[in-house]
Amino acid sequence: MIVLEEGGRGVVAEAAGAVARLPEIARCADRAYLAAAVAPPEPPIAARVAEVRDQAGAATARFRAGDYRGAEARLLPLIPDVARLGYAPLEAEVYYQLGAAQSWADNKQAAPSNLTRAFFAARRSGHDEVAATAAIDLVDLYGYELLQMDLGKAWAEHARAEIAHSAAGTRLEAELMLVLGVLSGRQGLYPEAIAHYRKALAILHRLGEARTPLAARLLTHIGSDLDTLGRLPEAIAVYRQALSLREGVLAISHPDNVNTLGLLALDLVDLGAPGPALHYAFASMVVAHASLGRHPKTAFAHEVFGAALEALGAGAAGRQEMERALEIFTATRPPGHTNLAWIHVELGLLLARHGEAALGLEHVRRGLEMHRRAFGDAHPTTVESVHKLGTVLLAAGRPAEALATLDRASVSMATVNPDGYGTAELLLARGRALLALGRTAEAEESLIAARQTAAVRALSPVAAAADRELRAIAR
Repeated sequence: MIVLEEGGRGVVAEAAGAVARLPEIARCADRAYLAAAVAPPEPPIAARVAEVRDQAGAATARFRAGDYRGAEARLLPLIPDVARLGYAPLEAEVYYQLGAAQSWADNKQAAPSNLTRAFFAARRSGHDEVAATAAIDLVDLYGYELLQMDLGKAWAEHARAEIAHSAAGTRLEAELMLVLGVLSGRQGLYPEAIAHYRKALAILHRLGEARTPLAARLLTHIGSDLDTLGRLPEAIAVYRQALSLREGVLAISHPDNVNTLGLLALDLVDLGAPGPALHYAFASMVVAHASLGRHPKTAFAHEVFGAALEALGAGAAGRQEMERALEIFTATRPPGHTNLAWIHVELGLLLARHGEAALGLEHVRRGLEMHRRAFGDAHPTTVESVHKLGTVLLAAGRPAEALATLDRASVSMATVNPDGYGTAELLLARGRALLALGRTAEAEESLIAARQTAAVRALSPVAAAADRELRAIAR
């Protein structure tokens, strides 16, 4: 469900997203488990309830293999039987599985009503685990996917209550910590988000589940927030750990790998390793197309592949991939979604770097406006977009406007994310704007700071660019 927070560097806190309830869904097809957890059906309907659960189990198998649309297709024909039987635990189970499958199949407009129905059917019948799991999924769906933070927070309170009632210290509490981390990251509270993820990992460790798909997803989210905090080498180590965990439990072709591979590729681009980045970016795209088809994760994979191609000097091919990503995001995301915002920003930057600054400016402004509507002005993501706008204004030959914009971004970043991703690039862009305005002494100061910051964070392309500008000044 979760698709790490925004496209490009921002999917980072948009990816990953990805909270599959695979073991919980599997238990919904385990008749022995269900019989122990809730009151059994009346004898006249017991056989048919068992048959429907078996059919739901076939859908679960497809879900666990990453065939989310196939799972949805198998569950929909069961709904008339569920209504006719009138057995609330079965209603909770099937509607939960349907809502979860729809969330992952990118049918997110249909998912909330089915998950909500599952929650209340579970509450009526004492099906505590389904109630808790549905509430957790609704936190993620509203607070992250559908950009309805108030509803996400409201469902978080329901989820907390369910966990406190029946699942404290269990894997479900780890699931809750994951979505609470996503909500924190959505609000720009990245250290708080990481703390939630680490608490979830500690729970899994105590349960002996430290090497599971959920642990890998938690690691991917930690990596994405480390990226946003400017700690890319740490993030790369975490992404590699996530991929290593999955090797023993999931095929490489499973869609859970798409975001982790892509985020790792983006970090390698930023650290000046475009060759290895292209390898991971291509793997991300192949997995996405094979397992998901036309999906936001597939769009993200194209975006990352475009970034890696451009870093290797193939700007035209990179542009094609970015435009493909924009096309898929437009088709699969609601208007104004932050995935769309980031792809507009990233495509705008690419265009500006390759001589089309006017068109690039249109894209960046569009993305910035989407970020403002989603987050407001005092959010790290919006501030980063303001920084990118300044960079494109400079490429468009408007250094005075660029400097004013970059200075606004600098002031805001010092408040909302002082050591975060983009700080070194912002200092570099500011130094170049000052140079274009003939303010050499100030430019040199900003460029030295850019070089130092980039060196500390191993951002060799930024450090090298700042060094080139400083050498030019010295001549």
